[in-house]
Amino acid sequence: MESQIELNQYVCPVKDCVATIDVILKSSNGKLIGSHQAGLNQYSDAFPAVGFEVTEPVELSETADVLQLMLYFMHHVRQPELKNLDFKVLAGLAEAAEKYSIFTAMDLCKIHMELAVDKHPIEVF
Repeated sequence: MESQIELNQYVCPVKDCVATIDVILKSSNGKLIGSHQAGLNQYSDAFPAVGFEVTEPVELSETADVLQLMLYFMHHVRQPELKNLDFKVLAGLAEAAEKYSIFTAMDLCKIHMELAVDKHPIEVF
């Protein structure tokens, strides 16, 4: 069966990543982002096991900014700095980390959300 999407035209947003793209994520704002089933499965409890043939983009409810940042937590790389992140992106990342059980991001997001409580009390609550 031939794939409906050309995986080789997409790149992973994680700098210097050389892993093969075998799944495309589609953000809520329509951006297509290359990713890897093995990484999604290894670093999250919410994505299916490796080996599924992906014939079309997987639509997710997060924005492209959030998904691209989230993928850093699904690679064996240094985690991104969150202290100067726009609060809306931080909140989206924190929600995605909980939703997809990305344990490498959960505590870091929690710390940064707690630091933002003075400026964004309702959203943090």
